Amino acid sequence: MGKQIHKRLPKDFVKDLIETFYAEEIGREKACELLGLSKSGLYWWREKSLASRNKGEEFKLYSKDAKPTRSFPPEVEKFLHEELYYITRCEGRFKNKFNFSFLAEEAKEKVWQALQ
Repeated sequence: MGKQIHKRLPKDFVKDLIETFYAEEIGREKACELLGLSKSGLYWWREKSLASRNKGEEFKLYSKDAKPTRSFPPEVEKFLHEELYYITRCEGRFKNKFNFSFLAEEAKEKVWQALQ
């Protein structure tokens, strides 16, 4: 197939098709064909759908939101936005002449201050 299922098909279509298969309204071959999955892949998605239903959770094709994202503390984020705004929009003699190692050291110091 190449592409992952969440990139190929809408979530509602997959959910409805798996539920239709589970209710035995369509056959395994037809469900595999429509979803572009192997037999084992179809049963894996069916088990995932049933597990989410039993837990009372929403069925998800892609669980990236389950992993925490990385972020900076608000004061560090504000500092970086200010510096990057200056770098991209400054005029005058400092344009295109920046000491990025100094900026990295300042950001590191601000992160340590924020974490303490």
